[in-house]
Amino acid sequence: MPYECIFVIPARNEEKSIVETVNRVSAAMEQAFDSFKVVVVDASSTDSTPQILERLARENSRLDVISGTRPHQKGFDIHNAFMKYDSSIYGFLDSDTPEMSQYILPAANLIKGGYDIVIGSRYKGGAKLDRPKSRVVVSGLYNKTINAIFGDGILDHQCGFKLFSKNAWAAISPLAREKKWPWDTEVLLIARGMGMKIYEMPISWRDSRGRTPIENISRVLSDASIFIPATLRFIYRFKILHRLSKA
Repeated sequence: MPYECIFVIPARNEEKSIVETVNRVSAAMEQAFDSFKVVVVDASSTDSTPQILERLARENSRLDVISGTRPHQKGFDIHNAFMKYDSSIYGFLDSDTPEMSQYILPAANLIKGGYDIVIGSRYKGGAKLDRPKSRVVVSGLYNKTINAIFGDGILDHQCGFKLFSKNAWAAISPLAREKKWPWDTEVLLIARGMGMKIYEMPISWRDSRGRTPIENISRVLSDASIFIPATLRFIYRFKILHRLSKA
């Protein structure tokens, strides 16, 4: 018997936030669904996260804990977790954003109302954003670049909050290949190419990790080293190959 919803939380070294995130997601799921699972994918944490999750799983029968792959394989870990369950709705949020749990119920209602995918948006009108300026600039540039190339009309590809209908995930999953953060963009490009209905939900977002300016610059450079090659792969897959197939 399928679940009404599977909600995945990819995590690595989240000992400070994982209890709050799991508890808040579980409470939100209780309000929205009768049958569900909260699934935490632990990506080789080196702090006390595994021990905390083991305790939480003993206390909560609706919590499953899965061992993930190498660090920074977010896309693969979410994809793999989704494939382990039969559900009417699949969703995920980043482990360090427990406040995103407040959007689970309204997002689920939109899926039930006919949308294929609902995504959190930090840049849609009505959203509230508290984030280092360097990351806002780079994120905005990335989203505008994807829009300019593919014309998908999405304002925030990388927000760590997304829900998929069963049919949408069944169609997308065989085509998704990215294993790291660009997976978020990839699944949306696939969905747009299939004409799926995507709703961007304005959210309140605050970067939870206090970083120094140097750490922010390092993160920006790290993101660029991942997203630039990924964008080139997307151009090849979704533009060049598509044109060649029509030739």
